[in-house]
Amino acid sequence: ALNGADLDRALVSTTREGVKLQPVYAGTAPRDPFVAAACQARLGQPTRLVQPILAASVAEAHDAVVDELHGGADGVSLRLALGARLGRASVGGFGLWPADTAAWRGVLGESRPDVLMLDAGANALPAVASLRPALPSTTTLYVMSDPFAALAKDGMLPASLPTLYGELAELVVGAPGAYTLGVSGAAVAEAGADLTLTLGLSLAAAAELLHRLTDAGMPAERAVAALWWSLPMGRDLLMNVAALRAMRGLHVRLARAFGVSSPRPAPLHAAPNAATLTRRDPHTNLLRVTSATFAALMGGAELISSTPFDAPLGQPSALGRRIARNTPQVLLAESHLGDVLDPLGGAPAIEALTDAVGRAAWAHLQTISAEGGLAAWWREGKVHARVSEAQRAWTAQLRARKAPIVGVSDFVDPTEASLSRPSLLTTPPGDAALAGERPVIRRGAEALGDLAAAAEAGAGLGVLGAALQRDDVITAPPLPTHEDAAPFDALRSRVEAAGVAPTVLLAAVGPVGEWKARSTWALNLLRAAGLNAVEEDGDGEDAPAKLAARLRDLGAVAAVICVADTRLPAVVGPLTEALRAAGAAQVWAATRPATLKDVSPAPQLDGFVYAGADVVTALDGLLTGLGLPEQGVK
Repeated sequence: ALNGADLDRALVSTTREGVKLQPVYAGTAPRDPFVAAACQARLGQPTRLVQPILAASVAEAHDAVVDELHGGADGVSLRLALGARLGRASVGGFGLWPADTAAWRGVLGESRPDVLMLDAGANALPAVASLRPALPSTTTLYVMSDPFAALAKDGMLPASLPTLYGELAELVVGAPGAYTLGVSGAAVAEAGADLTLTLGLSLAAAAELLHRLTDAGMPAERAVAALWWSLPMGRDLLMNVAALRAMRGLHVRLARAFGVSSPRPAPLHAAPNAATLTRRDPHTNLLRVTSATFAALMGGAELISSTPFDAPLGQPSALGRRIARNTPQVLLAESHLGDVLDPLGGAPAIEALTDAVGRAAWAHLQTISAEGGLAAWWREGKVHARVSEAQRAWTAQLRARKAPIVGVSDFVDPTEASLSRPSLLTTPPGDAALAGERPVIRRGAEALGDLAAAAEAGAGLGVLGAALQRDDVITAPPLPTHEDAAPFDALRSRVEAAGVAPTVLLAAVGPVGEWKARSTWALNLLRAAGLNAVEEDGDGEDAPAKLAARLRDLGAVAAVICVADTRLPAVVGPLTEALRAAGAAQVWAATRPATLKDVSPAPQLDGFVYAGADVVTALDGLLTGLGLPEQGVK
């Protein structure tokens, strides 16, 4: 059936993580006992829908919270602006900046969410203290407090790592009913890390937390019990499922490494990877979010966030929030995806993928640990190096359209109307966050209570941070966010800046069956750059003259020759000359250069486009040849 073709090349594919996907998984795959036991321990626990609140003011945040909870969400997720994450009252940022407890009361109002997820960066202790007086007693609090995730995103920490670890110990002791040690892979994933590297870096961050807290005298059982994980869901549905399932076993292995033999399952939170969402043709994000949500449910995440389709553009619309909220609700209530415990468990393909992902992630952890831990990796620049290496490899696939992006790099709608949304940039509160006298805070188990009492008495978030008498801030280059669509967005922006999209003629010669697939491929490619591509065919000896005349009629400034490789050497010379004489500033061919290596004299072509090539570089060269100003295409 393979006609002598190599099995691996014909039927075996490889994920970006290097995991080989076999065509058939025969027999019964062995189940990881840790994964199986952790999944069983979830029996009877509901899946909670925790929706992101993307707002720049207290009033906007309050309206969004009420809307989400009244619409059926179980909880809300709040990410503070940069200034609040650093405790700097003069710094704004994108997102919410609650100056004090009164602001938190304004955000929540009379709402009583089952779950509140707070990402305050490395400023977790004073942020939780400011929130605590306004938090309903029935709400379970999840705090994203990993300092390495904050450093990756913000490029700065409000204090040294030893100081922050001390504050986290106070937070864990002071809030026993909350999950206060949240570890997120979002920042590294948005910077380009693949799933296994994301899991490995998350494990290393958690290991660093546990080492520091247990070395300071905290029982390992207490520290492990405060852990929870947030994993970004990428493009590959099955790999997402495997990552969530693998994380169950990895958590148990990590806990056992610290002497906790039977840890309770740590909550898993899953949300779409923001890097996979697009600003152009944003309605296709509905499909991406649905796929990520489906994977989260199949992988058994307890906490699920569904991103509005227009969130990449700024503050999402009411429609965007409603569709995002309804998507998991339909999957849960109508498709009953949450009714079966570990629904894909036992399937040989899923068990094999889970095992491969878990082994690769654990190998990353072992490498990091052997080289001094995650703090050493940050100091030595190894985090940036490894993430950048993964990002470059992934970007190469995107630029070659081996990983196509619907609506951006493939199947682009040239009539698409752009959308705009209000900015999430917030104004810093200034003196409001510094309100109140600096309180005296007892350190240790009483710290959170004292800070919360001061917050209740009117102390602003900035005062609470100052009361901790922190040492110097830590700075490091943040991990840059790399949106998958960015290279093609830059091409589109460059064309749009010209005012009118240049017209490019797709010049075809021969029977339609010879060139149609090639021409359609080129048509999609040129539209990905925002160019106006028009397909025309000619045949016979006068084909060059016909196509040249058509180029003049259209006012086209460039042409791409779309001719079958067997016919191209005979026609490329006269066709190129005719198109140039008709006014084409650029003439390209949709073929590999090797197709014309024996043609003499060599045709005067400006370039080649073909499947597997770096088409972004090719299109950038085409736009440069047409005289369009540079727009920073990378």
